[in-house]
Amino acid sequence: MPDPRKTTTTKRLPLTGATAARLLTPLRAGMPALDSIHKTIAFAPKAGGPTYHIMRTTETDAYEQTPTRSQTDKITQSQGGAAERSPRFGRQSQTIDGR
Repeated sequence: MPDPRKTTTTKRLPLTGATAARLLTPLRAGMPALDSIHKTIAFAPKAGGPTYHIMRTTETDAYEQTPTRSQTDKITQSQGGAAERSPRFGRQSQTIDGR
């Protein structure tokens, strides 16, 4: 049976709905969460040299300041993605007697 970590690939970025610069293998070790990638960029520092692929994500390290929700929404909207929020997000649930 083939290893799913090597055969699972995608070109669609779920966060923004954009297409990645190349096929991504999201189950490979060291990869960020697929739904945190908002942009991929192909980068060749020298003509004829190796090409690197930069992935811009919403993930941060402990020493970085986290962006606010509005900044994250701007990223997804500028990329043409659907930054959809659930209509029930943030609402408190009510019991049957209305409390």
